[in-house]
Amino acid sequence: MLGELLKDHGERTRNISWDYAHKIGDLGAKLALKHSSIIIFEDLDKLRKNAKKSRRSNKKLSLWFCRRIQFCIEYKAKERGLRLIRVDPKETSYTCPRCSSKLVDSGQRTLKCNNCSFIGDRDVVLR
Repeated sequence: MLGELLKDHGERTRNISWDYAHKIGDLGAKLALKHSSIIIFEDLDKLRKNAKKSRRSNKKLSLWFCRRIQFCIEYKAKERGLRLIRVDPKETSYTCPRCSSKLVDSGQRTLKCNNCSFIGDRDVVLR
């Protein structure tokens, strides 16, 4: 009986995570289409490989869920004919997207370019 309850709980958890991933994927694709944008992903394969070496299972779980969301965004974008690009995550947040100068961490999760005065959130900035 306990095994059956655990199995049911696992299925419910999986269903909920897939539901959220599909909703986020659909929203991401709709936003990209609305703004005529290209969807750019950091290539997380290296992070997943490193997470397997980690002892913390929650790190593995978060990367697993990120990959599930990424998968849903990718297929929803392809359904709509949107372009997808993968980039190496190394130092993507430290190159100014306007002038290619080095960005400086200005605190509060923002990066600033001293050359052209560009300011952006460090999780959004991409060269």
